[in-house]
Amino acid sequence: MAFNSFSFWLIFPIIFTLYWSIPAKWNVGRKVLLLIVSYLLYMNWKPAYALVLLGVTLITYWGGRLFENKADKKKKLVWSLTLLGILPLLIFKWYNFLNDSISAGLASVGLQFALPGLNWAIPVGISFFTFQAVGYMLDVYHGRVKAEKKLLDYLLFVSFFPQVMSGPLVRLMNCYHR
Repeated sequence: MAFNSFSFWLIFPIIFTLYWSIPAKWNVGRKVLLLIVSYLLYMNWKPAYALVLLGVTLITYWGGRLFENKADKKKKLVWSLTLLGILPLLIFKWYNFLNDSISAGLASVGLQFALPGLNWAIPVGISFFTFQAVGYMLDVYHGRVKAEKKLLDYLLFVSFFPQVMSGPLVRLMNCYHR
């Protein structure tokens, strides 16, 4: 659901009211509300894509926790988890291109081979949330940030609906407010 949609402007006051009706001392309740709303809004496009968002989030959270200790900083592990984290992005963005290229290359030498094409729309914000999550995991690996210990906080960090919907514009706007 986009910020400029009529539906969003109907729902946002409800979200705002619910958030502020939860007392500040129940901060976990506020976070759970925002997490549920974020996933419900994300599922508005295609519910199955919420699994992609959750998968990338859990992989990078687990990776960050593994790399928190200096003893666990194995290059093969960081490469494996990075590849696993960006795998959905590679599949959604590059599968059809690679399939078509390989098929065309083989056809040029007289061989007919093609995997079925994937006819789906890519998940909204997949590039942004994937690079944000993998970037966090690599920052933990390199010791730039400490690993987030609270799964709820990390889930909300990656999936917070205004951020996923606006993507890189968040960073651009932050640059101008300094």
